[in-house]
Amino acid sequence: NDGERYELLSVDAHDTNILPGKLDDYRFLVSVGPFRELPPGGQLEFQVAAVVGPGYAGLLDNCAEAYLTWQGNFFNRVTDELINLEGDIIVSGENGRETMLCREDFDDGSPDNPFDNFRPDYMDTTCLDPEWVINQPPVSDADKFIWPQQPVPGEVQKTCAYFNMDNCFECSRQLGYECTAMGREIQDGLWNCNSESHTDEQKAGCTGIAGNETQTHWLVGMAPPPPGMRLWPADNRVHVYWDDVSEQTPDLRTGQIDFESYRIWRADNWTRPFGSSVENGPESGLWQLISEYDIDSYFISEREIAPGEVVVDTLPLGRNTTLDPVRYTPIVLDSERFPEFASSATDTMTLGEAMQVVVDDPRNYDAKTRPTVRDRFGNVRPEMQPVAYWESYTAVLDTYWAVTPRVAAEEIPEKREVQFYEYIDRDIHNGFIYFYSVTATDHETDFQDDESVRITGPGQSGDPSSNFDNTVPGGEAQTAEERAANGVNIYVYPNPATREALEEFQQLQPAGDDPTGVRVVFANLPMAHNTVMVYTLSGDLVQTIEHDGTDGYGQVSWNLMSRNAQEVVSGIYLYSVQSDDSRFDDFIGKFVIVR
Repeated sequence: NDGERYELLSVDAHDTNILPGKLDDYRFLVSVGPFRELPPGGQLEFQVAAVVGPGYAGLLDNCAEAYLTWQGNFFNRVTDELINLEGDIIVSGENGRETMLCREDFDDGSPDNPFDNFRPDYMDTTCLDPEWVINQPPVSDADKFIWPQQPVPGEVQKTCAYFNMDNCFECSRQLGYECTAMGREIQDGLWNCNSESHTDEQKAGCTGIAGNETQTHWLVGMAPPPPGMRLWPADNRVHVYWDDVSEQTPDLRTGQIDFESYRIWRADNWTRPFGSSVENGPESGLWQLISEYDIDSYFISEREIAPGEVVVDTLPLGRNTTLDPVRYTPIVLDSERFPEFASSATDTMTLGEAMQVVVDDPRNYDAKTRPTVRDRFGNVRPEMQPVAYWESYTAVLDTYWAVTPRVAAEEIPEKREVQFYEYIDRDIHNGFIYFYSVTATDHETDFQDDESVRITGPGQSGDPSSNFDNTVPGGEAQTAEERAANGVNIYVYPNPATREALEEFQQLQPAGDDPTGVRVVFANLPMAHNTVMVYTLSGDLVQTIEHDGTDGYGQVSWNLMSRNAQEVVSGIYLYSVQSDDSRFDDFIGKFVIVR
């Protein structure tokens, strides 16, 4: 009951004994405190991490990681309050001052002792004088720490200043060891972020340096985000494409770009377990690493060969393949595919030149992705007029937008050129479902005394389940020229479709939209819009299947369900292939099903 719980919570001890019959009881009761006073209606906020680990050493490692996660990082928080009347951004947090206080928030706005009624709550006062605000010297406009706030209609204009609210935690960050309220750091003045005599280097551990004044807790150290990915299935191979966003994203915790490598994953032998689908992907045990490409980097390793004798080694980090083997230039960037057109009576432009005009247009400075060519009324946007000639090529326009840079200048934001990569997987078979994922890894870093960054070892890797897609490789569609030269070569596999053959052909667990989990494939279909019609020997129509081979993909599958939603029985079946292209004559074939 509650009384017993409160009694247990008040005991400063832990019980390691497990009573018989309680061996499977994994509940824990954890108390925090004591807190000397909590007035009625008051609130108490605290943060806690429950840490477990493999053995004592593993527990300590995870405790250190939890502490770093809680510590997070400091960011600059630019708001309207940090913009003066001239519209200039005032960098917050300079000289270790990270907390903004406004006179009108503490008194009647009179200039005499404006903080008279203010008693700050610092959360941690171990290394801070609670009365320091009242004893602050006057802050003048010339100090650039006080300014009139932007006037807001109907509201009182405030006059604010930035002050320092650092404590022992900040002292420990600066000096590298634990500070106490009575320690020599405070008593002898070795650390005092409020001191105007300290240089910027001496205030390196204080909040607000370089304008970063807002601490965000619980930033998990993560691998770089996965890149954008696209799959192209072909004959007994799959092309995997991705962009370079992983290389350009700083780590949330350190603020540094620490990219190390791309990893390409594949999952096959998927059987669609009950309750799963291609949308939620395969289970973790099916993912296998099929290739990795990393930057050329090295890390520092220190090893003790004798007491007090440490050897520093410089070792290669990974295989150092570089990213050159998988760099890819989209073929649509070939200017011959998108030649010049007359943009005016006297001027012509290629698509690349037209897209540069669009990117450099000030109306597109804030666009993160390619703006649409037309507005919601169907009119061409003036800023997109240069590329309107190619508006039907949406994927091409997206590619040109991605690779077209914009050079940063005064009041002109930078837009970088996106790089692309390609990996071709040939160790696969037509007709099977394959999942692919591209993830990124980083490396561990250590900040040196000269503020440089040193790589100290491998870091974290992204989970393949965070970025995946699926595809089915298949034969290429037959062109009219190939039909004329080689004749018709349309076929069905597996044929005969026996129970054993269907099971080996990646039989899936039945699902609502696929009651059988098996399939046969019609392959080498024409490069056209095709209709495949399946009949019994007596001429009854069993099923109609549509296929679009205009993109070069030459096969389509059938799950052996009739148009009446019934499983077909054993027998010989006929099928016809009719194309909307008159260069392809109708074709009739047959196959066998043995259930």
